Amino acid sequence: LVSLNHPCFSFESWDFLKQLRGLNGMEIHNQGVFYTFQEYNPQMYDALSRSGMHLNITASDDNHRAFVYHDDTDVRPWGCTYVKAKELTHQAIIAAMERGDMYATQGPLIEELYVEDGKAYIRFSEAKTVVMKTNLRLAGIKQAAPNEFLREAVFDIPAAAKIVRFTVVDAYGRYADTRFYDTAM
Repeated sequence: LVSLNHPCFSFESWDFLKQLRGLNGMEIHNQGVFYTFQEYNPQMYDALSRSGMHLNITASDDNHRAFVYHDDTDVRPWGCTYVKAKELTHQAIIAAMERGDMYATQGPLIEELYVEDGKAYIRFSEAKTVVMKTNLRLAGIKQAAPNEFLREAVFDIPAAAKIVRFTVVDAYGRYADTRFYDTAM
């Protein structure tokens, strides 16, 4: 599977990107170069998707260091790709990645996502905000009240929307992103 990794850090131009063919995915977040503030790329991913590229997304910690983060005390963003495979085998994981049964996260978890009767239903770990993005200018957003958290959201998908994806933001400002799905998912 071919993924476009840390495209901003690599100074990839729009002219170069729009010529790429055969990609399975794009790294939307790379922690190793995140501290340069160049490697959280939702706008680039959205633009490529809206131009017709069907890309899955990944995230990585790109850990070139000897230490690891401690999940129970460290709230810095990190990068991880969650894959929904039927079993823990190479074949099942690759098949899930080819289908796009995965999402990218810096920490928040997406537990369920489905569409039914023109509505998108999403459940996730505690979050402050969840955003629905489409091919349209206007997007949906749900925000928790002060001192409260969201655990789920329901969005009406606009009839003119052809693609839809979601971003979940936790109390620490960390993101979880889905790929774009056809609205008929």
